[in-house]
Amino acid sequence: MGNPNAFTKWIKTNLLLVFTFIGVILGAVLGVSLRPVNLSKKSILLLSYPGELFMRLLGLMILPLIIASLITGAASLNAKLNGKMALRTIVYFLSTSLVSSLIGLILVLA
Repeated sequence: MGNPNAFTKWIKTNLLLVFTFIGVILGAVLGVSLRPVNLSKKSILLLSYPGELFMRLLGLMILPLIIASLITGAASLNAKLNGKMALRTIVYFLSTSLVSSLIGLILVLA
């Protein structure tokens, strides 16, 4: 990255990464600088809304991505092993989901 053209090309190629880092840094600076201001509950709610929305959207995307990757992985196997492996995969996924849900419930209710 010695010349400016290579740097500009890298920035254009990785624009989402650059904006993500800028957003994280700006969010941290904003959070630290607004800490001593003693904002009202409504102001805090309005400032935290975009982050909450983003986190909920990420949560909604996780399950379809996991299921799609499981289906793709099971479909790439040969036909003889496909039935056994698909059953094992589904059982493993459901059992780990059940265990994680139970741990979450225990931690919330405890």
